Amino acid sequence: MKQLSRLQLLLICLLLAVASQQLFSFMVRLIDEAHYARQRMDVVNQLGRFRLDLEQRLNSTFYITQGIEILISTLKLEGASILSQQDKIEAWAREATTRLPYINNVAISEAYTIRFAYPMEGNAAIIGHNYRDLPGQWLAVQRAVQSRMPVVAGPLQLIQGGTGIICRIPLFSHTQSKQPGKFVGIVSMVVDYQALLQSAGLNEAEKTLSIAMRGKDGLGASGDIFYGEDVLFNAENISQGVNFLGGEWLLAAKPKAGWSHESPYSVSLSVLGYLLSLLIAVLCYFAVRGMQLRIATVRDFNKTLEQRVAERTEQLSLAKSEAERANVAKSEFLAVMSHELRTPLNSILGLAQLVEAMDLGELQRAYIAKVVTSANLLLGLINNILSYTKVESGNMVLEPESIALADTLKKISDVFEAQATAKGLLFAIAVDDSVPEFIECDKGKLLQLLSNLCGNAIKFTERGQVKLSVHCVTKPEAADKQCCLRFVISDTGIGISEQDQQQIFKPFVQIDNSIARQYQGSGLGLSICQRFVTLMNGRIGVNSRPGQGSEFWFEIPVNEIAALPHNGHISSVQRLDTAVAQSLPLLQGMRVILAEDNPFNQTLAVALLNKVGLEVHVAENGLQVLELLENMPVHGVLMDIQMPQLDGLATTRRLRADSRFYDLPIIAMTANAMREDKQQVLAAGMNDFVAKPIDFEHLYAVLIKCLQREQQYPERV
Repeated sequence: MKQLSRLQLLLICLLLAVASQQLFSFMVRLIDEAHYARQRMDVVNQLGRFRLDLEQRLNSTFYITQGIEILISTLKLEGASILSQQDKIEAWAREATTRLPYINNVAISEAYTIRFAYPMEGNAAIIGHNYRDLPGQWLAVQRAVQSRMPVVAGPLQLIQGGTGIICRIPLFSHTQSKQPGKFVGIVSMVVDYQALLQSAGLNEAEKTLSIAMRGKDGLGASGDIFYGEDVLFNAENISQGVNFLGGEWLLAAKPKAGWSHESPYSVSLSVLGYLLSLLIAVLCYFAVRGMQLRIATVRDFNKTLEQRVAERTEQLSLAKSEAERANVAKSEFLAVMSHELRTPLNSILGLAQLVEAMDLGELQRAYIAKVVTSANLLLGLINNILSYTKVESGNMVLEPESIALADTLKKISDVFEAQATAKGLLFAIAVDDSVPEFIECDKGKLLQLLSNLCGNAIKFTERGQVKLSVHCVTKPEAADKQCCLRFVISDTGIGISEQDQQQIFKPFVQIDNSIARQYQGSGLGLSICQRFVTLMNGRIGVNSRPGQGSEFWFEIPVNEIAALPHNGHISSVQRLDTAVAQSLPLLQGMRVILAEDNPFNQTLAVALLNKVGLEVHVAENGLQVLELLENMPVHGVLMDIQMPQLDGLATTRRLRADSRFYDLPIIAMTANAMREDKQQVLAAGMNDFVAKPIDFEHLYAVLIKCLQREQQYPERV
């Protein structure tokens, strides 16, 4: 084959560099998209927390307003003055304003004239006012009376000063008939607008967000903007609705610094991509040039050696020794390079699979699928090289386990039956009745043996069939459960000459250059099979004639067993049911605090803990943990490490410094699962460690070990 010229080689390397750079650019774009999506999700979560708090406070406030309507209704006011029950109404209003300090006052009118206000101090100015004389409030009053439903007004300027939100509920007298009662008055509750927003966490939310609100008078998206800038309601920003009794507000938000469409690492990754692409091109160029020089050197050496072989037998022997040392060096080099190649390849494969799991377009998903497929093909080749070098270096050991032979053969059938069908071949498996159902052997090596031999048989067979058969060579005696199994893989393929049969089990050997071009491979498969069989104290061979197919066989000793271990095929659902049944009597009725700020992790952990009868109280940060411990006794705490405001390590140190909680069971439950992370949490004073993703069997075992005691913290007398 003609060697590439330097110009051709340079062009190929440049194309390789461009392709590598394009791959890196594509990955950077995906990272930027993920960064923008994560940024939007953060805004949704932060705005959602503020919205939920605000909605809860508005509804709790306005439902209290409904409470006075119910109270007045129970006083049977038909024909009587509302103020005749002033003492009871004032007692209710006092309790409402005490429970919710941002309620400014409660007012009641007879017809449209305000007759009652609480507290009177600061609100005396509104007594005697008729709503008809208040243009700013009359429309809202009319809406409430006409709709017979609660109506929210504001934010607006109050008669007594300041800005407030008013919830009004119309009052109607009761009648014996089904006709609606007569209008008798209005219940109004005034909420301090600024105090309400601050108590709902507006200041905290605006540390990172720009927020606007619209929906004055509870009119939602059609209402006026009463807080923030109108530009925040454009399509790019995040919007959420606040629904409450008598109306709706609409919130909009964006990050304080605006939307960022690029990841903080984009520039660095792009530069890294250019550098790596250049490095790949340079390394490829020098590697190929070096190989060309070595090939030229070997060719010249062979010519010289052929000329001198007759008279220099001694030099030939020396050259043979040098070749053997080179083969050892080659094996060592392959072992090192296989490990070095697996490290970046596993990273590329892992990152590509993570990107593949994202919400991608069809074209992007197709590109990533091709990356994953190519990486897996290259990983398979490297695994073959690594398996060979492990055997060569003596690092390969047997790992026997109990298996059902039928399951192993089923996996082989699943893999190769489709390949054979695609080529128009018949693939069959036959197992003799004398073969034990359950055996003990190295399952991984047996699978690789069968995969290499069946794969070769299908590769070199164009028509006919491939058959795998298994039978016993020796049957175990009563006192000896070991037997020898013979596996035979026969095909109707191209066959192998006797001369080539002596070479095929050597590493890196293809029996013919033309065949090597037609049937691609590394030349390691049969060499690895021979090393595996030897390691398993067996033997391997081949019977074949050119044009009449081949029959590869191997025999290995195995131990026959009566049955698989009890838990050999237990499903994950069965494992969970068993763990719950064993743990429930030991944990039921205990109370724990779950410190976890992620809502999805909260849902999973609470579900697992509830299954074993634990009463769970959720805290989103360390400060909430300390607050819960002051208000109720518990048996222990499941503590996340990374939490806002006060993290898990700092919370644990505070608890250990308090004599009441010096031996409170605290279990770390975190995704920081490295060895040094575990040492860190134990040094902070925690009792044990559960890693995420959660292994429920381990979680229940740790809970039983740490919580199974009578004491609660702090003790309550």
